[in-house]
This record gives sequence, structure tokens and C-alpha cells, in this order.
Amino acid sequence: MVGCPSVDQAYDLWILLAQARRAILHCRDRELKPYGISARQAAILFNIQNGNKQITPTELSRQLFLAPHTVSEALKRMEKVGLVKLTNDSKRRNLVRISITKKGKEAYANSRKMNSIYSIMSTLSREECVHLTSGLIKITDAALKEAGKGHKLASGLLNGLSEFILEKGPGSNGQS
Repeated sequence: MVGCPSVDQAYDLWILLAQARRAILHCRDRELKPYGISARQAAILFNIQNGNKQITPTELSRQLFLAPHTVSEALKRMEKVGLVKLTNDSKRRNLVRISITKKGKEAYANSRKMNSIYSIMSTLSREECVHLTSGLIKITDAALKEAGKGHKLASGLLNGLSEFILEKGPGSNGQS
């Protein structure tokens, strides 16, 4: 296997990746606070708005790589504040469907203002972004195989990343 030269270096890289994730989430939560939502709620709204319009909590938990009870609790809180509506499926009463409310759509629109994420990611060159994207896709794929989970990256996310790598990679004339 080709990769990190040692187990220690792989572990150090994992720690660095975890620290970067936590730091970015902290910035994102601070940015979203005026809109009354968290980064996790923004991710949930993104998946509902851009994915299957008839999504279930189980499908959502798979897309977000979160335990079903974690997603269910978040959805209950989001329903309580009017961001989403949970309804029983008309054909399968034990199946819950999630829909986004008008207030949820407004929160989603506000969450798309990603100044903190852009500010952080724009410290990378275009070539570094392409390499990071490619590396993260490999790492995610390997982790999912290792875990034996049936999870997959959200197709919209994967499609967007593929377009970035293939069409807007180093040397392209695309604008940032």
C-alpha cells in the first residue's frame, strides 16, 4: 500500500484533519448564529433542498454520516422552530417524510452565504483545491469501505466536486 510513510504520520494527518474540521465548523456556526441555525441544521437543510424531495430521516442520516437518532433529534428541534415539517407517508404510515418550510427555505438561503468557508478555502491555490478535493474523495471512499457502511457522498456534492476537478482544475479559465 502506498501512502503515508508511517502509522504515526497517518495518525498525525488524521488529527490535523479533525482539527481543521472543528475549526471550520466553529467559524461556520458563528457565521450562522444570526440566522438562528447551526452548521448541522444548515447541512440538513442543504440535503433536503438539493436532494430527494421525499427524503426520510434514515436516508438523511446516511447522506450526513450521522446516527439515525442524532438526525431524528435534530429534525424534531428543527420542526419545533418551524424549519421543517415531518409527516407520515400516506402509503406507509410508519415512514416519515421531511419537507422544508418557508422559514426553512429562508434559513437555507441565508446559509448559502458562506463567507467564512470561502475565506478559509480561498487561502488555497486552485491547484491545492483540486489536490485536496481529490484526496478527500479518496479518504472518504476508503473510510466508507473500511467501515463497511452503505453510505455514499451526496450525489449533488459529488457531481459538483467532479465538475470542479474536471472542468475548473488548474490551468482553467474559470472564475473563483
